[in-house]
Amino acid sequence: MQRAAFWNQMDSNHRWHLRMNDPVMAPTVDIEVTPETGTLSRDSAGNAFGDVKIDFMDAEIKTILQFLNLGFDTLPIFVTDQVTAEALGYHTAYTVKDDQGNTRLQTFAYTSWLDPALVDPLFADVSTFNHELLEWMNDPFGNNRAPDWFYPPPSDPSTVCSGNPLLEVGDPQGNGPTFADFPTFVSQVGGVSYHLQQLVLWQWFTDQVPSSAYHGWYTFPVPTSLTVPAVYCN
Repeated sequence: MQRAAFWNQMDSNHRWHLRMNDPVMAPTVDIEVTPETGTLSRDSAGNAFGDVKIDFMDAEIKTILQFLNLGFDTLPIFVTDQVTAEALGYHTAYTVKDDQGNTRLQTFAYTSWLDPALVDPLFADVSTFNHELLEWMNDPFGNNRAPDWFYPPPSDPSTVCSGNPLLEVGDPQGNGPTFADFPTFVSQVGGVSYHLQQLVLWQWFTDQVPSSAYHGWYTFPVPTSLTVPAVYCN
């Protein structure tokens, strides 16, 4: 996605790319959830789904991070199986002090993993993960401001103002009342189907016409799903 967005700003041979290193899997952590911090529900077939308070999840993650001794160039990603945290996922940043008393920002992302056989494709497997990862890339500290925008497409009468003045690339097509206009893209890897959300490029937020992205795109990975830039709220 970043390669498509900066296609006409990179070197003439288009060699630039943004790649994540291979992940390092940490041991799983069991967290006790009480009735005060979470709930358990079941669908009509009896499948269990958990949900915990987002403040509880945030506090648990920050406690775990104290014991991981991560470098400043590491993005920790926390994944729960069939459990959400009042949201499917989120990314954030907070201040920490090192052993010398210096202050720095630590970023992290949380994502739920939901069984694609049990939920809508928009919520399934890596859909939330790819949403949060690309939002972290474009707005890692939660302070990359953008004009407030209407949920796309402008032709959908159910659109409303987002109330979200940040460059959060997954929210326009993944949240709000118009998300059904943007089906997920199914990517096959090793014979397994993974569901990827549509994500807008920064050119969409800046109302750039034509878009300076690759082939004039405003969204990724299916560019035809959105062919006009943002409409701003008054």
